Amino acid sequence: MVGQFSTPIDITKGIEVYPQAKQPFRLPFGVNQRPILENGGTLDSLEEKLYWFEKLDDFDLAAVPRTQGHLNLFTQQTSIITSKRIGMELLEHGLQSHSTRNQAQFEILYSLWRQNVPIGEAIQIAWSWIQKRHNGFSKDILQRPRAVAAEIKRQAAKIYNSYDLSKTFPDSTHNSTHGYISKLDLQNCIEICKGSLPKLKFLTELVRYCNPRRHRDAIQVHSDKLQAWSSKAAYMKRIVELEEAGIIQRNNSYKVGANAKAIKLNWKWQPSNDAVLFDDRSVTPYDSFKHSFTPEEFRERLTLAGAKRTTAIEAVKSVY
Repeated sequence: MVGQFSTPIDITKGIEVYPQAKQPFRLPFGVNQRPILENGGTLDSLEEKLYWFEKLDDFDLAAVPRTQGHLNLFTQQTSIITSKRIGMELLEHGLQSHSTRNQAQFEILYSLWRQNVPIGEAIQIAWSWIQKRHNGFSKDILQRPRAVAAEIKRQAAKIYNSYDLSKTFPDSTHNSTHGYISKLDLQNCIEICKGSLPKLKFLTELVRYCNPRRHRDAIQVHSDKLQAWSSKAAYMKRIVELEEAGIIQRNNSYKVGANAKAIKLNWKWQPSNDAVLFDDRSVTPYDSFKHSFTPEEFRERLTLAGAKRTTAIEAVKSVY
């Protein structure tokens, strides 16, 4: 049973996701199970747990895949306070309790990195913050300020260097590099592809990649990307189909090992503010579908676009 989470969660540790293939649900209130309330608090006494358990609404498990590797965070009903948001709130309100300084500094530095603040400036902001906004909850800043300053520098270096090495970017860079897509883009892609999931995957990936590059005369897309969006055997077929439909044009600037073949997309571009984002970051087209449509809505749109009922059902299973 999964409700709304309003505290940061690590979906790889300590959280079991149901339904599972051979176990659709688990009895609640087992040893060390601590349900999380919407305000971030936890339920401790049995009386509290039973009180809130009785308030739960019925939920149709048939609408959820039986095998889930992770929580589906991309639904319109889910509300999650992420580390970025926590950092921004801490900056505004200051330290909130004892023994939280180290984690709070991390949240602030992470939030600043996400906003593409240079590391030196981020260190200065975090250092100034803990001096002015500790709210009496930190003895270290009063007794060992040099150690706190050194710790902030170490934390900042770890955040900025680790993400740089893994090629994980701040939000604006992430969105401009990987691209983004709007809900209207998704709807148009469904109609153009007539409900075909392989065609839909290719076109949505292409639109997503081209969106931040829309102002170029032509956009170079390496064949490695085109193959990843389809397959080595099928990607040229997808391109030809889109050419014949008048969606794309290609020029002759291709040169093996030097220039990728440039593409011009005949598309009605949507405002970047309409991009489907999760925590201010663009997500894959499939996750964009999850974030924009319920499974029922997605299936209906595929059917209206021309997909057979059985094909639409299988597509929903693949995406959700």
